[in-house]
Amino acid sequence: MTDYIIIQHEHLHMKGFVIPDGYNHAEVAKFLLDSFESLCVHPKRDLFVGLCHPLVPCCHPWEYKNEVYRHITDAQIHDALCAAKKAGIWLELNVSEFAGVPENEWHNYEYARFFHAAKENGNLLYRGSDAHGHAAYENYLGIADRIDAFLGLCDDDFAAVEQMALAIKRK
Repeated sequence: MTDYIIIQHEHLHMKGFVIPDGYNHAEVAKFLLDSFESLCVHPKRDLFVGLCHPLVPCCHPWEYKNEVYRHITDAQIHDALCAAKKAGIWLELNVSEFAGVPENEWHNYEYARFFHAAKENGNLLYRGSDAHGHAAYENYLGIADRIDAFLGLCDDDFAAVEQMALAIKRK
């Protein structure tokens, strides 16, 4: 039995499986938005609590992600975040999504717009690392506070999900 389930919707590096080969940046952006928003109203929405590395084409270099994100407007991000908030979906700040970007380039990383908007919108946020081993986890843990500071996030921004997770675990 599990305490709670999080799912992903954007392992787009699996070309020909998740998305067709040859999608351009605009098509990837549209897929991400459609996929994200469809999960917010999915008929089996009650089976999961959150999304991991939401609304980003994970497993790609940050420059690729920037090209995709240039096709996602602030209004589209806002609409997606409102749908997630209405559905009560937890959204992960995945440290690995920033760890692959040189720290002196974070201000140029388009994905940061998502978290600035999520904070402003009052979305339910939780931290994750996508670490697949102790060394990666230690590395991510070492930069998590700097990522939070860069994004203007603090422990209070994650407190609601932490309390919800504890309540689920106690059941």
